[in-house]
Amino acid sequence: MKDRSNAGAVWAACIALVAFTACSAVGAQEAQRPVKSWIHIDHSSTSRTLVEGERWEVPVEYYLDPSEYEEGTTLNIWGAGPWIDNPDGKYTDRRHHESYPGLNGKVGVEPGEGHHTFTFTVPPALPQNAVLLIANFADAAGRAWPWQVRRGRMWFVRKGGYFELETDKPGNLFTYDEPVRIVARLKNVRATGAQKALAYKVYDATGAVVAQGQAPFAVERDGQQVPIDLALQRRGTFLIEVEVPGWEKRETTFCRIPDVLAITSGAPTRFGMTNVVAPGPAERTEQLCRIARRLGLTSCRTMHSWYDLEPGPGVYKLDAWEEAFDIGRENGIDAWLCIYNPPAWALVGAESVQSYKAVRVDWDAWRDFVRTVTGRLKGKLYGWEWLNEITPGGTDDPVRDYVTMCRIGTETAKAVDPEVVTILAGGLWPRSFRIEMLKAGVADYVDVLPIHYSNGGGVVEAREDLASVGREQVVVWENESARGVNAWNVPPIEELQNTTQANWVLTQWTDELAVDCERIIYFGGQGAPAGNWTYLLGDLRPR
Repeated sequence: MKDRSNAGAVWAACIALVAFTACSAVGAQEAQRPVKSWIHIDHSSTSRTLVEGERWEVPVEYYLDPSEYEEGTTLNIWGAGPWIDNPDGKYTDRRHHESYPGLNGKVGVEPGEGHHTFTFTVPPALPQNAVLLIANFADAAGRAWPWQVRRGRMWFVRKGGYFELETDKPGNLFTYDEPVRIVARLKNVRATGAQKALAYKVYDATGAVVAQGQAPFAVERDGQQVPIDLALQRRGTFLIEVEVPGWEKRETTFCRIPDVLAITSGAPTRFGMTNVVAPGPAERTEQLCRIARRLGLTSCRTMHSWYDLEPGPGVYKLDAWEEAFDIGRENGIDAWLCIYNPPAWALVGAESVQSYKAVRVDWDAWRDFVRTVTGRLKGKLYGWEWLNEITPGGTDDPVRDYVTMCRIGTETAKAVDPEVVTILAGGLWPRSFRIEMLKAGVADYVDVLPIHYSNGGGVVEAREDLASVGREQVVVWENESARGVNAWNVPPIEELQNTTQANWVLTQWTDELAVDCERIIYFGGQGAPAGNWTYLLGDLRPR
């Protein structure tokens, strides 16, 4: 759904697959047995930012149903490295996860409830770092079960080196009236009293050098800060390279931006970001929220799997979610859940979910899930978005099943909290499928119809579709908009000069605002080691 190139060929392939998918779905519903087992990777495994070389414990809770057990069943876990989502053909040639050594484990398990804590050593750091944990069951022959669970948002930093470049501004974002100061924070100091000098050079987004100089200092202690004060008049994003001869060369980026908080008086805006308000290191979530507010982003679309909030029937894991939503509210950010990936035990007629498709679930389980989560997060949860980017297929009657999901979800959520906003699956596609859903009455159960990667014309089309079924009161949002750009292995000066993402906002967003689009959500915000779609790298430097 992200890459619209070769659209004709892709659509032709989709047409060929639709009949196969529909037939397969019917067969699956007749043949697949219900799943009863489940797995949950504990939130504590990603509750703080780690350091390379330290011990890392990953507790896993599970239930292995006796009816699904066979001798030799194992619980497996794997830690995948940074995800490359936008290969550029120059520095990366395919979509893939980078790998780290030593992040895999396996243990034999018996039927019933159980816990196991996998222990790892945080691997050597790359220039940017993150880990995605993936866990599943496998049979004695090593064949994985058809479903798995995941937990991302594990961040770690290097232990070695002589200094780190930092600022006291969230995301290194300076307003025009704030003096720009970068500090080199010393670390791993061994010999005090040595006389050193750092040399620095600053580039703007055209690649031009706009400042350079030296700063002599005497080495004193770990944590010592060597300031670099920059008298800049230019605006935008900058790269600073700093080198201490005999030590190392480091770089980071920073920005000079308007004081959006002052301009808006801190009021909510039409703009938001993605996946910031979610469990993870609390200090990082706080920092991400502060960065977003500096950029004028006051709402958050948090995309997450049902199986992580309720891994087993009636087994809820919501404490970390309450903490994250509290941080969002404290920072003036309205966050909603875009929920997808039901647990395998809740599926009807399937053992795993087809990506970007409607699902049929145990409707009583769905009702209990929505009721429980809405109740626990009442006053903190802005709304619900029912799935993401669904397309035809997934069940033998995707329209019926999706309308049913929306009806039960909305009626249940609003019974608990009438203020909750309910949102159609973002980017439901193609348009003919959306019209079919609207004719089936789905607009009776949502407050918002969101489009993806669109423009002003797309907003107008969505309104026309709503008007065709007499549901003009449903508002149109653009709730996934960005341009994916690879930063992995890209020289920093070249990454700085790539303004593709900024140009996307300046063209697409202004076009949508011209037709009074009520809300626009950037597809990014939590930081990504490879850049991908977001406006921050993994260490929260701006792009």
